[in-house]
Amino acid sequence: MSIGRSLFLLLAVCCLTWLGVLWAWQGRTADVQEADLVKYLVLLPITLFVLALAARWAWNGVRSADAASQADAAANAAPAADPPAGNDAERRRTWRVVQTGVALPMAEQPQDVLDAARDGEPLPQPDAELVDTQGLPVLSVRSAQDWHQEADSLWQEVPGFVQSAAWRALDNQGGPSPAWLRALGMAHQALQPPLQYLLEWTTEDAEHGAVHERAAQPLRLLLVCEPTWSPAEQEAMRELVLQWTAHALAPHAERWECLADVVGGSSEALWLKADQVLLSAARMGQPMWGLMLGMSSSLDQTVVDRWSAQGCLLVQPDQPRGRLPSEAAAALLLAPEGWAPWPDADDHSVYLHRPAVARRDKPIEAPGKVDHLVLQAVFDQAMQTADLPAEQVANVICDADSHSNRATELYGVALERMPHLDPVEDMALLAAVTGHLGCASALVSVAAAAAWSAKEARPCVVLSQADAHDRMALVIKPGVSAN
Repeated sequence: MSIGRSLFLLLAVCCLTWLGVLWAWQGRTADVQEADLVKYLVLLPITLFVLALAARWAWNGVRSADAASQADAAANAAPAADPPAGNDAERRRTWRVVQTGVALPMAEQPQDVLDAARDGEPLPQPDAELVDTQGLPVLSVRSAQDWHQEADSLWQEVPGFVQSAAWRALDNQGGPSPAWLRALGMAHQALQPPLQYLLEWTTEDAEHGAVHERAAQPLRLLLVCEPTWSPAEQEAMRELVLQWTAHALAPHAERWECLADVVGGSSEALWLKADQVLLSAARMGQPMWGLMLGMSSSLDQTVVDRWSAQGCLLVQPDQPRGRLPSEAAAALLLAPEGWAPWPDADDHSVYLHRPAVARRDKPIEAPGKVDHLVLQAVFDQAMQTADLPAEQVANVICDADSHSNRATELYGVALERMPHLDPVEDMALLAAVTGHLGCASALVSVAAAAAWSAKEARPCVVLSQADAHDRMALVIKPGVSAN
């Protein structure tokens, strides 16, 4: 504290103390002694002043420790599966996105998500089924599709599924939850474009008479599910997605070797797993296709009640910065190392650089000052990985909303690192119209960013902020691979 502020604090303490003492002495019958004057008008103000200074120093110490811990977490931000020092080519490795699929209440194409975010429509509406603790409808973003009635038709695409061990385990725990059923329908819809692309490419590949060293091409499916899903729900979803894929590629079943894994937790966990799997395949020289799928639905009264108990549900006017229940699914098809489309094929693919991931010490919803050090650190790391100056970033697409602390965190990074971008024209806050998409949020953002980069032929950055702690950044570029 400066000398001027210390003197001002001393003067304020003395004035307040003297006023209090004089007011107390007005009702006193005994005479005021000289010792009382020294004790109450000199020693008491000095004691209070020292205590105020000590409290101030203690508070500054707490803030400094918190800032230091955040700085340490930011310093530890690094690309997923960080390669050995000196391997610059591996650090700058890219993955080629050849097809995407999304399923959202307001969009069936990735570009539609960006259009909705730019227009700010549709707005969240009072939900007809979900209520808060006071019995009032909550605001939500709900698809018009009735996935409950269509679930039977989705299962019929997989003969024998209702007799499988995965279904029996799900049935033994009381059957699928409403949120799981809705996520199932969204996942099926998002999977169709990538699976159709694989089928068409395989057919064209066979027509060209291509000969492969391997009898079957490996296809690794990586699914991310909500951490609140039970093991039975996760396994049932994995089984259904694997069977849907096998059914779609049945005309060329001998050309594919499919394997599916479930990654529980968050979008960031999915990216870490995908980076690890693809990097291992590239190191061993084994071409591998990757299909990333994320699905989420919070349109379930159980989820709403849990959010209410945690204090993170958007309720006006009590919790204006809370979450909006919503639902979505997104899929990304990643081509193997060295793959290229046939010369006569339309190619709208883009390249993903490796992600940078870090974790906040304090959840973003916590009260107090919102810091952006961790998000800024992963942004800086992503720029370094992609060898891209921040001044060349043409667009930022993120899963933040416009009403919570996530927007404050985002704008803090934008002001320091990307002042050349217009907050309205060059930054898309998707959650402002999509609501909280949980573990599917980062995949939706990447799919939208891939569509934008392919159309505009310029680089953009994806920032993932949906999780309370985890932060991720990655760069998307059009054009020739940087590998």
